[in-house]
Formats: sequence, C-alpha cells, structure tokens
Amino acid sequence: MPVTFAEPTPIAFSTGTFTNTEVNGSGQLAITAGYASGEWLSEPFDATGLGNAWQVITFSGCAQPLGSNLVWYIRFASTSGGLSGATEYGPFGMADPTTGSGEFNIYAWMITNSISFAEWAQVRFVLNGG
Repeated sequence: MPVTFAEPTPIAFSTGTFTNTEVNGSGQLAITAGYASGEWLSEPFDATGLGNAWQVITFSGCAQPLGSNLVWYIRFASTSGGLSGATEYGPFGMADPTTGSGEFNIYAWMITNSISFAEWAQVRFVLNGG
C-alpha cells in the first residue's frame, strides 16, 4: 500500500524510523514484502521552520485495497526532545480511502479541539495490508 506525504516543503520518507515499511521505487511508503503491517515515524520537524506547509497533510495515489487501512497520528512539543513524552493525537484516516487522495488540515483540527501550538511536531503512519 503506497503512501505519499507531499507538501510544498515535504517531510521526506527517506529519514525517520521504519518498522516493516520501506520506501519503494516510486518514492512511496509501503509495507515490506512478507509483512501484514508496518509503521513509519517521522524525524522531529520544526513546524515553525516550515511556515504554513506543515498545516495540511496531503494524500495522493494511495488507494486502499479492500480490507486494508492506513491511519496516522501526530504529536507536538516545545522542543524536539520533548516529543517522545508528548501526547499522541489520532488515529486519523485519509480523506477518501477509495481514491487515496485528499487533505487533512491539521491546523483547523487543532483550533477545533483546543490543541495548543508547539514548535516541534512528529507524525506516525500505521499501514495494515489487505
């Protein structure tokens, strides 16, 4: 199940922690052959350094096969070191799992749920195969 995390200033899948996942030849995150599920944890990123780019996660080209799913989580902290103990929010899904495209506006969600802005953020994707 490929997943593309693309923004004007993307958080690259080439870094981070891979658990039964890999970046395939198309530059998409996928479950490693032989495994039913996997996850990827981004490197901490300075949300203020990305300007508005971090505020929306865009999914493209990641339609979910029947019986599979992709969920993701996000956490915030005032320092990169504080992320490991920070509250993780989610799970969130894709806007349209049948087409594998859509956007999730993190900033609007934070406002709606009274989540305080913090400088550092980290995302985690969990993929389950069909």
